[in-house]
Amino acid sequence: GFLTPCAGAVLADGVPLEEIEKASLYGAVSYQSQNVVFFSDTIRNNILLGGTLPDRDWERIIRQARLEEMLSALPEGAEALIGENGRNISGGEAQRRVGFVVSGLQDSR
Repeated sequence: GFLTPCAGAVLADGVPLEEIEKASLYGAVSYQSQNVVFFSDTIRNNILLGGTLPDRDWERIIRQARLEEMLSALPEGAEALIGENGRNISGGEAQRRVGFVVSGLQDSR
């Protein structure tokens, strides 16, 4: 983690974090910063970070993140340009949801 507890212990599946290899721990969790970083590109490319995803999986993650309404309101949908730091999508909530989708797509357990 980022901080060491002053008292007590942080456990993962009952094991203290300091006893878990860092590579194993970081491969098992995703971290989403409060400040979401966007590239000047489409919503889809910001979510997939240059990768690809079958349409059924894309639709599932968009539903899970509750982004359907936001995307359907945009003429270009997921192909709409976000702009740096998300300046073309309104609301911090929408930005956070896109950030959570990106975090959730990481290969973590």
